[in-house]
Amino acid sequence: MPAERLIVRKLNREYILNVSDIDRIDANGNYVTVHPRGAAYPKRESLAALEQRLDRNRFVRVHRGHLVNVDRIREIQPWEHGDYRIVLHDGSCVNLSRRYRDRLENLLR
Repeated sequence: MPAERLIVRKLNREYILNVSDIDRIDANGNYVTVHPRGAAYPKRESLAALEQRLDRNRFVRVHRGHLVNVDRIREIQPWEHGDYRIVLHDGSCVNLSRRYRDRLENLLR
């Protein structure tokens, strides 16, 4: 069963995030940065491990280092060398690599 909430720590406090509020998750080694509605929270967990815990119908890997919430995608723009850029509702952009494009397209249909 996919996780509905994540616990993250920042400044010696624990925050409980609803996964539906998460726009994207970025990898940084054995850590990730969770981005809910314009905020940023570090979490000590790999992107691959977190991806396994989240709903595969809501979160999709779009790049080696990025997961996005498909419900938070505003538009997809052509980019360099056959890649694309995803623009999220919060205005942030994430690269969509060709390798992960088919999975995203299947979820958006």
